[in-house]
Amino acid sequence: MRKAGYCTVCNENVYLAADGSCSKGHPSNCITGVYDVLEEGETARSTATPKTADSTGQLFGAIGIILGLSSLMMPYFAAVFLVPAALVCGVIALVRKQKFLGIMVMLVAAIGLIGIISVSNQISTVLKDPFSPSATFSSDEPAVVTLAEYEQLREGMTYEETVAVIGARGEELSRSEVSGYSTVMYTWSNAGGSNMNAMFQNGQLVSKAQLGLR
Repeated sequence: MRKAGYCTVCNENVYLAADGSCSKGHPSNCITGVYDVLEEGETARSTATPKTADSTGQLFGAIGIILGLSSLMMPYFAAVFLVPAALVCGVIALVRKQKFLGIMVMLVAAIGLIGIISVSNQISTVLKDPFSPSATFSSDEPAVVTLAEYEQLREGMTYEETVAVIGARGEELSRSEVSGYSTVMYTWSNAGGSNMNAMFQNGQLVSKAQLGLR
């Protein structure tokens, strides 16, 4: 490959000598715009960079696996959100040509989805007939809260009055102070999974809910 450039004396492009001067004898300080010229039989060298793996696909694949595995270890209500997110990441990984990662994410997410469906069916069974012997929330251990105690609770009761009816203090789930209103949510849970929640506003019961109590 030879060097060429524009000679300001010749007023044209010329080949250059080894010392950078004009092939017609003019010095190198007369040369501007030096460039390479292919000679006969030479081929241009490829300047294209080698194709690398799609880092975006790898990233979404890794995130999808983490979300999928997390859905298998997290509670049901968290898994409901994690599994769809993992599936989306798996699809993106497949679109980005990360076939192996995409398939792995799909498999883990599918296991999580099966778990969600199973728990959903159990919850549906309990809601349809909480007193059925097959209900998932049954337990031989003494109940912390019963349906009879739950039905004794009335709006306007204080937290201490509620504790007196149930016979046990609840677990505080949340507390907030907004515009002078103090709102606290408590839960009482039995060993079998049945439970009740109660919301107190400025120290008085304003709402309650239960799942599977007997």
